[in-house]
Amino acid sequence: MNINMKLRRYPGSSPGISTILIFKKCYCMIIIKLSDIGDIQSYIKDQIELTGEYYRPQFDIECKTDYADFLRYCEQFSEYTQVDGLGGKLGESSFRRYPIPDKKLEDVIHMSETGIKCGIQITPKPIGKIREWDSWEGGYIEGFIRMDADDGQSNEWFVWQYIKMDYLEDIVEEFNDKLITFKL
Repeated sequence: MNINMKLRRYPGSSPGISTILIFKKCYCMIIIKLSDIGDIQSYIKDQIELTGEYYRPQFDIECKTDYADFLRYCEQFSEYTQVDGLGGKLGESSFRRYPIPDKKLEDVIHMSETGIKCGIQITPKPIGKIREWDSWEGGYIEGFIRMDADDGQSNEWFVWQYIKMDYLEDIVEEFNDKLITFKL
C-alpha cells in the first residue's frame, strides 16, 4: 500500500502539536449530469448495489441562480419544511444547528444565492422509523440548502424539505438539465 504522509503545523496551534495528513490515493471527482428520471433511477439502483441498501444518493442544483426556483418548486410537494440556524446569537455552538420555528422558506429564500449547496437527497430505505417521513412507503426526498443568514441572529440558515417519493419524477422533469451528482 502506497501511503504519503505530510507533517504540517497549522497557524494558531500549540507548539509541538502537528497534524498528520495521510493520503492513500489521489481521487478525482467526476461530475455526472443526469437528464431524466430513467437516468436517476438507474444511478440510484447502481449505487445501492455498490454501497448497500441504505445508500442515500444526493443530487445538487448546478447553478446558484436556480436555487430559489428549485426550493420554491419543491415546496409545493413538501409535507414538512424546517428552517434551522447555525451559530450567531441564538446558537449555543457554531457547530450545532437549531430549529427556528417562526421562520418559513419565504422568510429566508432571498439569501439562496449565498448557498453553499442546494439539492435533494433521496432516501429509498430509511434506517429507522424515528420521524413520520421515515415511515412513508418508498422512502422520501429531502430537499435542502445551506446559506448565509442576514437576520443578525444566526450565521447561517439551513432549509429542509421532506417530500414523498411520489414526486421524484416531477422534480426531475422540471430540473432535468440542472441536476448533477459526483462520483469518485
